[in-house]
Amino acid sequence: MKLLGYVRRSQDSGTGVSEEIQREKIKQWAALYDHEVKFLKPDLDESSWTLDRPGMQAALKLLAEGKAQGIVAATQDRLTRRTRDFCNLLELAEEQGWHVFAVDTGLDTTKDSTMHKIMAVFAEHEYRDKKERGDEARRNAVLNHGVHGGTNPPHGYEWTQRLDPETGAPKFDREGRPMRGPLQPTADAPRVKAAFEAFAEGASWTEVTEIAGMKSHGATAAMLSNRVYTGEARSGTFLKEGAHPAIVDRVLFNRVHRKLTVRRRDYSYRIDGQKRVGALLGGGVMRCGHCGYGLVKDGHRYKCVKHGCKKISIGAEAAESYLLLHALGWHVALNPMHIADMDAAALPVFEEAVEAAQAELAEVERMHEAGELTPSAYGKALTVAQHALAAAETALAEAEASRGWLGLDTNAVQRKLVGEGNDVRDIAAGRDFVKQMLRATVKPVGKGTHLPVAERMEIEFLTPRPAVVQDMLDEGLVAA
Repeated sequence: MKLLGYVRRSQDSGTGVSEEIQREKIKQWAALYDHEVKFLKPDLDESSWTLDRPGMQAALKLLAEGKAQGIVAATQDRLTRRTRDFCNLLELAEEQGWHVFAVDTGLDTTKDSTMHKIMAVFAEHEYRDKKERGDEARRNAVLNHGVHGGTNPPHGYEWTQRLDPETGAPKFDREGRPMRGPLQPTADAPRVKAAFEAFAEGASWTEVTEIAGMKSHGATAAMLSNRVYTGEARSGTFLKEGAHPAIVDRVLFNRVHRKLTVRRRDYSYRIDGQKRVGALLGGGVMRCGHCGYGLVKDGHRYKCVKHGCKKISIGAEAAESYLLLHALGWHVALNPMHIADMDAAALPVFEEAVEAAQAELAEVERMHEAGELTPSAYGKALTVAQHALAAAETALAEAEASRGWLGLDTNAVQRKLVGEGNDVRDIAAGRDFVKQMLRATVKPVGKGTHLPVAERMEIEFLTPRPAVVQDMLDEGLVAA
C-alpha cells in the first residue's frame, strides 16, 4: 500500500519525540507490513489542536486526489490530540476511500477503529491536563514568585535563585537544579537604559544598537519594546508589575514605545523570501486571521507575511478603502471626545502654569515698586520670572499644537489625506492616521469562495489619547 509518512513536532521547542525517531519508527513498521512510504515535509512547531497545518493539509490534498492510499504517523497524537478532529479525519478517510495508521496504538482503519476513538478522548484529556498544569506552573512562578518566563534572561538582566519564604534557603527542583527567582540587573543594565534614552532623543538605529551592545537592529527593536525593563514579569497570559527592579521608568518606556510606532517611513518586508520596500496603507493594521501575522502589500493584493502561510489574500484597493472609510467614521465619533479630553485634562494644567508665572512676574514688579528689592535682586528675580512665563507659554502652545489627527475636524482630515478619486495622497500620513484609529483581522476563506470585504474583515476600534495627555498621565499630573 502506498502511504504518506506524516511527522509533526509540537510547540514545545522539540522536547518531545524528534523527527528522526518518528521517521525511523514509521520505516520499521512499513518494512514489517510491506508498505511503501513517502515522507512529507514535517510540520514543525505546529499545534496538535488543529488539522490546519501545512504538512497535514498537503497530505489531505494528495489523499483526496488519489495519489496515496493512506497516511501513517509514528504515534496517534502526532495526527491530532483533539477528539473531534480525530473523528473528522477518520470520517474523511472513509468518504474518500483511504486509510489512517498509527504505529504506537496499532491504529488501522482497514479494521475496526472504535477503540482508537476512545483513545483519542484520553489523548485530548492528557493534552488539556498538561496545558492546565503548565498554566498553573506559570501562574505560580509569575504571580507568587515574580519569575519572568523565557529560555534566556533579557539583555541587562540575570535570574536569581528562588528562596524558601520560610527558611530563606535556596530552592532546587526535583532534579537538583536551582529554581529561578526574580530577575536582577547586571553590569549591562546602564547600557540598556542609555539605549532607551538615546532612542528617545532621536539617535539612529546603529547608534542605539552600539550603545545597548546588541548584535542587530532587530534585536535592539525587540529590546526597546519589551516591558520587562519596567519591572514587569510575564509568562504566557500571566503578568506581574513590580516583580523585579526596573531598568527604565514607565515615562521613558512610553516615550520610546510611541516613537517606535511612528518612526519608520520606509517599510521593508518579505514575500516568498524576496525583500520588498515601500509604504503601504494597511501595514501594521491588518492581521492574518489564520496565523496572526501581519499582512503586507504584494502587487494589487495583501498577503500574509509569514513564510508558508497561504491562507490570506485580499484585494488591496477594496481593503484599503474599507480601512480608510471606517477610520474616518471612527474619527467622527472620537473627535469631540478627544477635544474634551484635551480641554478637561491637559490644557488647564498648562493654563494654570501660565497664570502662576504671570502672577509671579506681577509680584516681582510689586515688590520692586514697593522698594522691597535691591536693583540687583530685582534684576535677577525679573529674569527668572520672565523665563518661567516664556517657558509656560511655550508649553501651552505646544500642548495646543499636539492635538494631532484627532485635533482636526473630519473635513480637515479628508482634505489633508484624500485627493481626487478618493486616493490617499500621502501613504505614510494615511497609514499613521488609520493605525491610530483601528486594527483589522482578515478571515480566511476557502479556495474559489468570494466574499465581500465587509464579511472578511473584523475591525477593532482604538481610542488613542493625545501624546501630551498620556505623558501627564504617566507622570501622575492628571487623573485618568
